[in-house]
Amino acid sequence: MGVVSSIGANVAEVTRALKEAKSGVTFAPPFAELGFRCQVYARPTVDPEAALDRRTRRFMGEGAAWN
Repeated sequence: MGVVSSIGANVAEVTRALKEAKSGVTFAPPFAELGFRCQVYARPTVDPEAALDRRTRRFMGEGAAWN
């Protein structure tokens, strides 16, 4: 089983974070700069550049890399 979330990039990390009641929600400076009313987000912890080669990433949006 695989998992990618704001609290971990594998089952062990996510399980530990859940048991410790850790939140993956953080302040999002870009949202504040744009004047958004909601200025928090839960960004996945995986680095798409490390996980996927450049050729593959060329045709993907940032969100697609985490799916």
